[in-house]
Amino acid sequence: MWPPSEFCNQCFKEVSWRKRSHEGIIIEFSKQNEDYFCLVEIENTIKIIGKVSSGIPNTGQHVKIEKCGINDENYYFEMSLI
Repeated sequence: MWPPSEFCNQCFKEVSWRKRSHEGIIIEFSKQNEDYFCLVEIENTIKIIGKVSSGIPNTGQHVKIEKCGINDENYYFEMSLI
């Protein structure tokens, strides 16, 4: 669940932290100037949008999350192609 929350946004039960994979599959991608951004699905459930650190992405390609955090009160993800 992103952003993190104390309660599930579907059933409203308490949630707990657990380790998840850092790898996913590109569902869609786009280019702005020289930067590529992609929508990635992780473990068939979690979908995030992030910047591709290098290379040219393709739909169906595998990526790994390299960086994530908060910058100027906005969440960000940076991924590398596998």
